[in-house]
Amino acid sequence: VGQTPMQFLEAERMIRARQLLQFTTRPISAVATEVGFENAIRFSLRFRKLCGVSPRAFRQQAGITTE
Repeated sequence: VGQTPMQFLEAERMIRARQLLQFTTRPISAVATEVGFENAIRFSLRFRKLCGVSPRAFRQQAGITTE
């Protein structure tokens, strides 16, 4: 597959996180918890590294508002 098991798991978590950010208005902290991160800060750092934007920016690009 060309990935370590941890890389595969993290990629799958990010796919699910993108879906939740795009199609729900759940808080980012709730999305982080649902995809297996213990805190939103760690989730946000990993999301930005793997996806190129912060979870908030990703959500804004998708046209989702939480206010």
